[in-house]
Amino acid sequence: MKIGVQLLPQGVTWNQWRDGWLRIDELGFDSNWSFDHVHAPRGAVDSDTFEGWVGMGALAALTRNAWTGMLVSPITFRNPGLLVKMATTLDHITGGKSILGLGAGWHVNEHEAYGFGWPSPGERVSRLAESLEITKRMWNREEQPANFAGRFYQLDGAINNPGPVQSPHPPILVAGSGPRIIGLVAQYADMYDSWPPLDALQQRFELLAQACDRIGRPYEAITRSLSVDYLWAPDPAKREAQISAAVAITPGRDPAMLQARILSGGASELIDQIHGYASVGVQQLILHVPSPYDMDGLERFASGVLPAFS
Repeated sequence: MKIGVQLLPQGVTWNQWRDGWLRIDELGFDSNWSFDHVHAPRGAVDSDTFEGWVGMGALAALTRNAWTGMLVSPITFRNPGLLVKMATTLDHITGGKSILGLGAGWHVNEHEAYGFGWPSPGERVSRLAESLEITKRMWNREEQPANFAGRFYQLDGAINNPGPVQSPHPPILVAGSGPRIIGLVAQYADMYDSWPPLDALQQRFELLAQACDRIGRPYEAITRSLSVDYLWAPDPAKREAQISAAVAITPGRDPAMLQARILSGGASELIDQIHGYASVGVQQLILHVPSPYDMDGLERFASGVLPAFS
């Protein structure tokens, strides 16, 4: 089980994000992840929020051990060819330890406020499909320059030199839950990220296995990743109140859904829960940590939980 951390870059100063990121790198976690939002996705929408790609590039240059990943870029924000160029540059900054995460977008407020537009769910998934095809073409060293004529995006002799450090290219992670997105995972992705609850997760994995079988791709070729909200809560008497407070950070969303996404407890409880995730096929766990960052809880996870999965 590989375990990474996403410190949400909202409600913090640059120094707090930087220092937290670098401590994660020191503690032995496998990966450090940024997010790609221009408005805060949790709590007050006007909370201080850093742009994820610029911040991630600066942090990647300081990283010594962990992989660096974007979880995830909505394809509605940028031209996909430009995004591939950005991801290629990140791969050089990291020395070949980067992961490109893509999704169809979900945070309507920031799309409308910034004038990105808010296409229908079906169109966003279609745009994701074209973006994934463009990503593959621009990272194909045998077919440079890249060309593509789609409904939403076009390439006409797009050159991506230098190519990425990794061969054939950095891992592509796709996040989402619908059948069409899972079909795109089977076709294009190296990693698939989703959220609990576990019964829904098992259904998604079954759909992914079926989609892989239809196109003749090995199911095991895709790393199955799970995002959770991490909460260090070793005292059972206080845990329920801590979970309620964590859920309250994101008003307007289903509290039961938010609670199902929380990984909480002391070291032994956390280890048991992670074994439960592994039992349904999870191979990578990403701990989402909102502000203010509980660095003490992450230190305790690193010392008490990571060794069980090393």
